[in-house]
Amino acid sequence: AAWSPDGKWVAFNSNRNGPQDIYRKLAGGAGDEEPLLVSGAPFKLLDQWSPDGRYLLFEQPDAVTGWDVWLLPVEGERKPKPVLNSRFNESGSQISPDGHWIAYSSDESGRNEVYVQSFPTPESKYQVTTSGGWSGTWSKDGKEMLIAGLDGTILSVDVQTGASFRAGTPRVLFKPRQDNLSWTATSELQRFIQVVPVGATAPNSI
Repeated sequence: AAWSPDGKWVAFNSNRNGPQDIYRKLAGGAGDEEPLLVSGAPFKLLDQWSPDGRYLLFEQPDAVTGWDVWLLPVEGERKPKPVLNSRFNESGSQISPDGHWIAYSSDESGRNEVYVQSFPTPESKYQVTTSGGWSGTWSKDGKEMLIAGLDGTILSVDVQTGASFRAGTPRVLFKPRQDNLSWTATSELQRFIQVVPVGATAPNSI
Protein backbone atom coordinates (compact mmCIF):
# COMPACT_ATOMS: atom_id res chain seq x y z
CA ALA A 1 0.00 0.00 0.00
CA ALA A 2 1.02 3.66 -0.43
CA TRP A 3 -0.22 6.75 1.42
CA SER A 4 -1.09 9.93 -0.47
CA PRO A 5 1.10 12.88 0.64
CA ASP A 6 -1.84 14.53 2.42
CA GLY A 7 -2.70 11.30 4.24
CA LYS A 8 -6.28 11.25 2.92
CA TRP A 9 -5.94 8.29 0.55
CA VAL A 10 -4.42 4.82 0.55
CA ALA A 11 -3.52 3.17 -2.76
CA PHE A 12 -3.07 -0.59 -2.75
CA ASN A 13 -2.70 -3.73 -4.84
CA SER A 14 -5.44 -6.34 -5.10
CA ASN A 15 -5.68 -9.52 -7.17
CA ARG A 16 -9.42 -9.88 -6.59
CA ASN A 17 -9.96 -10.19 -10.35
CA GLY A 18 -6.84 -12.24 -11.09
CA PRO A 19 -4.08 -9.74 -12.01
CA GLN A 20 -2.49 -7.46 -9.40
CA ASP A 21 -4.43 -4.26 -10.12
CA ILE A 22 -4.20 -0.89 -8.36
CA TYR A 23 -7.00 0.72 -6.32
CA ARG A 24 -7.41 3.59 -3.89
CA LYS A 25 -9.72 4.30 -0.97
CA LEU A 26 -10.22 7.16 1.47
CA ALA A 27 -8.09 6.47 4.52
CA GLY A 28 -11.02 7.23 6.83
CA GLY A 29 -12.95 4.32 5.36
CA ALA A 30 -15.77 6.28 3.72
CA GLY A 31 -16.88 5.54 0.18
CA ASP A 32 -16.08 2.68 -2.15
CA GLU A 33 -12.72 1.49 -3.36
CA GLU A 34 -11.85 3.09 -6.69
CA PRO A 35 -9.89 1.22 -9.39
CA LEU A 36 -6.97 3.28 -10.73
CA LEU A 37 -5.35 0.76 -13.05
CA VAL A 38 -6.99 -2.46 -14.21
CA SER A 39 -5.31 -4.44 -16.98
CA GLY A 40 -4.37 -7.95 -18.03
CA ALA A 41 -0.76 -7.53 -16.84
CA PRO A 42 -0.41 -10.02 -13.97
CA PHE A 43 1.82 -7.87 -11.75
CA LYS A 44 1.65 -4.14 -11.02
CA LEU A 45 3.43 -3.69 -7.70
CA LEU A 46 3.12 -0.32 -5.94
CA ASP A 47 6.25 1.55 -4.88
CA GLN A 48 5.20 5.07 -3.90
CA TRP A 49 2.71 7.91 -4.21
CA SER A 50 4.71 10.84 -5.60
CA PRO A 51 5.37 13.77 -3.18
CA ASP A 52 3.24 16.14 -5.30
CA GLY A 53 0.31 13.71 -5.15
CA ARG A 54 -0.05 13.49 -8.93
CA TYR A 55 1.36 10.05 -9.65
CA LEU A 56 1.79 6.51 -8.40
CA LEU A 57 5.03 4.66 -9.05
CA PHE A 58 4.69 0.94 -9.69
CA GLU A 59 6.73 -1.97 -11.03
CA GLN A 60 5.70 -4.17 -13.92
CA PRO A 61 7.62 -6.97 -15.72
CA ASP A 62 8.24 -7.00 -19.45
CA ALA A 63 9.32 -9.99 -21.56
CA VAL A 64 12.17 -7.97 -23.12
CA THR A 65 13.27 -5.40 -20.51
CA GLY A 66 12.52 -7.32 -17.30
CA TRP A 67 11.10 -5.42 -14.33
CA ASP A 68 10.43 -1.76 -15.15
CA VAL A 69 9.16 1.25 -13.18
CA TRP A 70 6.02 2.97 -14.43
CA LEU A 71 4.32 6.28 -13.64
CA LEU A 72 0.52 6.30 -13.27
CA PRO A 73 -1.36 9.65 -13.18
CA VAL A 74 -3.90 9.57 -10.35
CA GLU A 75 -6.32 11.92 -12.11
CA GLY A 76 -7.36 12.52 -15.70
CA GLU A 77 -6.82 9.87 -18.36
CA ARG A 78 -4.68 7.71 -16.03
CA LYS A 79 -2.52 6.38 -18.82
CA PRO A 80 0.66 4.86 -17.34
CA LYS A 81 4.06 5.41 -18.94
CA PRO A 82 7.45 3.81 -18.25
CA VAL A 83 9.97 5.94 -16.39
CA LEU A 84 12.74 3.31 -15.91
CA ASN A 85 12.81 0.60 -18.57
CA SER A 86 16.33 -0.39 -19.53
CA ARG A 87 17.32 -3.96 -20.42
CA PHE A 88 18.05 -4.52 -16.72
CA ASN A 89 15.67 -5.01 -13.78
CA GLU A 90 14.64 -1.82 -11.96
CA SER A 91 12.62 -1.85 -8.74
CA GLY A 92 11.95 -0.12 -5.42
CA SER A 93 11.55 3.36 -6.88
CA GLN A 94 11.16 6.43 -4.62
CA ILE A 95 10.96 10.08 -5.69
CA SER A 96 12.85 12.57 -3.51
CA PRO A 97 10.78 15.02 -1.41
CA ASP A 98 11.77 17.92 -3.69
CA GLY A 99 10.58 15.93 -6.74
CA HIS A 100 13.86 16.27 -8.67
CA TRP A 101 15.35 12.79 -8.19
CA ILE A 102 14.26 9.16 -8.25
CA ALA A 103 16.06 6.44 -6.29
CA TYR A 104 15.81 2.81 -7.37
CA SER A 105 17.68 -0.48 -7.41
CA SER A 106 19.04 -2.05 -10.59
CA ASP A 107 21.02 -5.20 -11.39
CA GLU A 108 22.89 -3.60 -14.30
CA SER A 109 26.26 -4.25 -12.61
CA GLY A 110 25.49 -7.93 -12.13
CA ARG A 111 23.97 -7.48 -8.67
CA ASN A 112 21.45 -5.09 -7.16
CA GLU A 113 22.84 -1.63 -6.42
CA VAL A 114 21.04 1.62 -5.58
CA TYR A 115 21.07 4.45 -8.11
CA VAL A 116 19.64 7.96 -8.23
CA GLN A 117 18.50 9.55 -11.49
CA SER A 118 17.17 13.01 -12.26
CA PHE A 119 13.39 13.19 -12.53
CA PRO A 120 11.29 13.56 -14.60
CA THR A 121 13.98 14.06 -17.28
CA PRO A 122 16.74 11.39 -17.09
CA GLU A 123 19.68 13.77 -17.60
CA SER A 124 21.92 12.74 -14.69
CA LYS A 125 22.49 9.41 -12.94
CA TYR A 126 24.53 8.46 -9.87
CA GLN A 127 25.43 5.14 -8.24
CA VAL A 128 24.90 5.35 -4.47
CA THR A 129 26.06 1.88 -3.32
CA THR A 130 29.03 -0.23 -4.38
CA SER A 131 28.54 -3.27 -2.12
CA GLY A 132 24.97 -4.09 -3.11
CA GLY A 133 21.67 -2.66 -1.96
CA TRP A 134 17.93 -2.58 -2.38
CA SER A 135 15.87 0.54 -3.01
CA GLY A 136 16.30 3.81 -1.17
CA THR A 137 13.94 5.48 1.30
CA TRP A 138 14.22 9.26 1.54
CA SER A 139 13.85 11.12 4.81
CA LYS A 140 11.10 13.75 4.92
CA ASP A 141 13.65 16.58 4.57
CA GLY A 142 15.49 14.83 1.73
CA LYS A 143 18.84 14.90 3.54
CA GLU A 144 19.14 11.20 4.31
CA MET A 145 18.44 7.93 2.53
CA LEU A 146 17.95 4.47 3.99
CA ILE A 147 19.16 1.46 2.02
CA ALA A 148 18.78 -2.24 2.73
CA GLY A 149 22.04 -4.08 2.17
CA LEU A 150 22.02 -7.45 0.46
CA ASP A 151 22.48 -9.15 3.86
CA GLY A 152 19.56 -7.23 5.38
CA THR A 153 21.65 -4.60 7.16
CA ILE A 154 20.03 -1.14 7.14
CA LEU A 155 22.39 1.55 5.87
CA SER A 156 22.14 5.33 6.16
CA VAL A 157 23.49 7.73 3.53
CA ASP A 158 23.69 11.51 3.81
CA VAL A 159 22.49 13.10 0.57
CA GLN A 160 22.02 16.52 -0.98
CA THR A 161 19.32 17.16 -3.57
CA GLY A 162 18.22 20.11 -5.66
CA ALA A 163 19.65 21.07 -9.03
CA SER A 164 22.44 18.53 -8.41
CA PHE A 165 22.83 15.39 -6.32
CA ARG A 166 25.52 14.32 -3.87
CA ALA A 167 25.75 11.24 -1.65
CA GLY A 168 28.06 10.41 1.22
CA THR A 169 29.45 7.00 2.12
CA PRO A 170 26.82 4.50 3.31
CA ARG A 171 27.17 3.64 7.01
CA VAL A 172 25.59 0.85 9.03
CA LEU A 173 22.54 2.00 10.99
CA PHE A 174 21.40 -1.33 12.43
CA LYS A 175 20.78 -4.95 11.51
CA PRO A 176 17.20 -6.16 11.89
CA ARG A 177 16.29 -9.42 13.56
CA GLN A 178 17.09 -12.43 11.42
CA ASP A 179 13.42 -13.44 11.40
CA ASN A 180 12.40 -10.00 10.15
CA LEU A 181 9.98 -10.31 7.22
CA SER A 182 9.77 -6.63 6.25
CA TRP A 183 10.27 -3.21 7.78
CA THR A 184 9.32 0.43 7.38
CA ALA A 185 10.37 3.73 8.95
CA THR A 186 8.60 6.87 10.05
CA SER A 187 9.04 9.87 7.76
CA GLU A 188 11.82 11.39 9.89
CA LEU A 189 13.62 7.98 9.94
CA GLN A 190 13.78 7.94 13.73
CA ARG A 191 11.55 4.92 14.45
CA PHE A 192 11.22 1.59 12.69
CA ILE A 193 8.50 -1.03 12.51
CA GLN A 194 9.37 -4.63 11.66
CA VAL A 195 7.20 -7.62 10.83
CA VAL A 196 8.34 -10.74 12.69
CA PRO A 197 6.74 -14.17 13.23
CA VAL A 198 4.39 -14.58 16.21
CA GLY A 199 6.12 -16.22 19.18
CA ALA A 200 9.65 -15.33 18.09
CA THR A 201 12.17 -14.77 20.85
CA ALA A 202 13.15 -11.22 21.76
CA PRO A 203 16.26 -9.86 20.02
CA ASN A 204 19.51 -9.79 21.98
CA SER A 205 20.30 -6.29 20.77
CA ILE A 206 19.46 -3.68 18.15
